Amino acid sequence: MYSKLFPSFYITISLSILFLDSLQLIAGLVLTPELAPKTGQKFTNVQGTYWNGATFAGSCLLQSYQQPRNLEYVAVAKDLNGRAEYCGACIKVTPLDGKRAPVVAVVSSYCANCPPGALDMPQTMYNRLMGDGPKRPGVDRFSWEVVACPFQREKPKIINKEGASKFHLSILIADSDFPIASVAIQAGPAARWLLAQKTDYNCWEIPQQPLLPDRVNVKVTCSNSRFFIVNNFDPASRTPLDAPANC
Repeated sequence: MYSKLFPSFYITISLSILFLDSLQLIAGLVLTPELAPKTGQKFTNVQGTYWNGATFAGSCLLQSYQQPRNLEYVAVAKDLNGRAEYCGACIKVTPLDGKRAPVVAVVSSYCANCPPGALDMPQTMYNRLMGDGPKRPGVDRFSWEVVACPFQREKPKIINKEGASKFHLSILIADSDFPIASVAIQAGPAARWLLAQKTDYNCWEIPQQPLLPDRVNVKVTCSNSRFFIVNNFDPASRTPLDAPANC
């Protein structure tokens, strides 16, 4: 009866519901992580400095675990790493003049003041690439590419951010040989997988997260399309958990 009296009202409501459903679908697509760098991705003739004092304890929160002994660390310009896209990835940096051997480093932060594609390094890394003579320039040109990480540790670790819990999951994936492409959370054996979103501080969290059980399953997919699953993970534990395999 009311639909006959107010047909335009019902049409408007139906279109509004359809529009909201479409927005939710679009939002889901936007949250799908497609930003992970792939090995072989290259940047040539970019600026490199050590002025900003790159540190291992940077925006990627890698200080949550022990620094790899065999690797340098580096900050990547904000245009590339402002949303933690390169956090934890390894890059091989080569001086443009080619006079010294390339150096592999793990990305530990973003450089807010760097020009596009540029790098900011600790002085030890810059010295390895450019020497430490008195006339060495403080800024130079480099090329770099994404490579598989030569970690001496065998398996990735899953680390909960301080304060994380079943009410607010926030996990960091450390020591993966390849960049992380996606993380999904399963609340039980028959539950659907919930896609997590990477934050700008390099942790994976679930948008509009429901209350989780005390144990969840975590599926980690790397940029080389390989994945591993960690079952019965405690989202509140402060003890890092070794993954069953690497990528």
